[in-house]
Amino acid sequence: MMKKRYLLSLCMAVLLAVELQAKVVLPALLCDNMVVQQNSVVCLWGKSDASVLTVKPSWTEKEYRTDVSGNGSFQLWIETPSAGGPFEIEFNDGEKTTVRNVMAGEVWICAGQSNMDMPMSGYPGQPVNGALEAVVEAKEYPVHVFMVNRKLSKQTEEQCEGKWEAPSAESVMHSSATAYFFAKNLQKSLQVPVGIIVSAWGGTSILSWMSEKSVNTLPSDVTKACVERDSREQNLPGRLFNAMIHPLKNYTAKGFIWYQGEHNLQEHLTYDVMMKTMVDEWRNSWNDKKNEMPFYFVQIAPYRYFNNSMEIQRPLIVEAQKRALELIPNSGMATTTDIGEEFCIHPAKKPVVGLRLAACALAGTYHVKGLCTSDIKIEEIKPLDNKMILKFNSDFRSVYPARMKGFEIAGKDRKFYPAEAVFKNGTIEVRSDSVAHPEAVRYAFRNYVEADMKNVMGVAASSFRTDNWNE
Repeated sequence: MMKKRYLLSLCMAVLLAVELQAKVVLPALLCDNMVVQQNSVVCLWGKSDASVLTVKPSWTEKEYRTDVSGNGSFQLWIETPSAGGPFEIEFNDGEKTTVRNVMAGEVWICAGQSNMDMPMSGYPGQPVNGALEAVVEAKEYPVHVFMVNRKLSKQTEEQCEGKWEAPSAESVMHSSATAYFFAKNLQKSLQVPVGIIVSAWGGTSILSWMSEKSVNTLPSDVTKACVERDSREQNLPGRLFNAMIHPLKNYTAKGFIWYQGEHNLQEHLTYDVMMKTMVDEWRNSWNDKKNEMPFYFVQIAPYRYFNNSMEIQRPLIVEAQKRALELIPNSGMATTTDIGEEFCIHPAKKPVVGLRLAACALAGTYHVKGLCTSDIKIEEIKPLDNKMILKFNSDFRSVYPARMKGFEIAGKDRKFYPAEAVFKNGTIEVRSDSVAHPEAVRYAFRNYVEADMKNVMGVAASSFRTDNWNE
């Protein structure tokens, strides 16, 4: 009797071991509440000890079958439906594993430093406008959030940590405010579910968000100085790319949004090339050979950088960000000239940032007509008596108010004085009693200055200058 019991227990243990051995192991990104990119062909991957795996999405009668490689990994591609859900995806390698509450919609990768990382709940003493309303209304909008857990790595990682969260007050409270407001505005306009994968870490350098290999293509004196200035591990080349971007590469997404640059104020001469290098690598990681994945980014906010509102580090980095638009195909920029806070580097007006990012995406990616998101460009500069007459690109359409804050004017002595700026007959006339013969005009060209020039849709103009004087 004892021998029979022993044999029975042994058989059960063996069967249990086989059963456990065959169970599919999925990455954190493939879990309940996930959003798959609609009308696409998306990648599913994981591990199994079986030799063959089948996958059955509930939105189709089709069953997908794939072999498992010798190292126990599998990867396959499945077609996704138009926006909708909830769906299920069943994985079967002898034992079934089901991912539930799957939505089909639009998926975006959202990355950057603290202004992207800042949660809806804000930071101590630093609130987010509209947070209470967003939390209360959370379940009204099918926005699903995956917050990538912070991690550093010297080598590329294949897995990240985190989980997809369905819409709830709690999930919205802890999500990135910038990313959530972007997603919420997309959802309201497109009327489809939206999934955001947020990978952000405050106070980090752009060098950490690309691989060491990519960093080594940049001027060595620039990268060396950047690292020496702040050599914390999260700012070393590749550390965040390896652990928080590379593991996302298999997850099919529509595009990227980016909010970073404060840490790299001193790299204003090369930040545009840094951005292009990073975007090129990200697109290659997603196998985007045609630069089809859009890249939309936010200007750094006005603030008294280096404890000095009157210095010009911020407008110089904005110039680099504007140059990046010319280097990076299929890109766009959300302006922040009017929403900064002099004594807080994390402005509360995240709903405006999210709205402007969404407008960039709606116009550039989803082809919503009638949106005017382009930045202002000077077409003609003409001195007239004691004034400077500025004519701008027609696609900026118009500006308001009639009298604008934030302008300065200078003569041959290169000393800038606050100026009166009046919108008149499609041009802006700029003058100051302190400058009899003006030679240069600047707008919002300080770390922090009140400025209110906008187009007719309320999109702020970037800081600009008509001179190229060395500083």
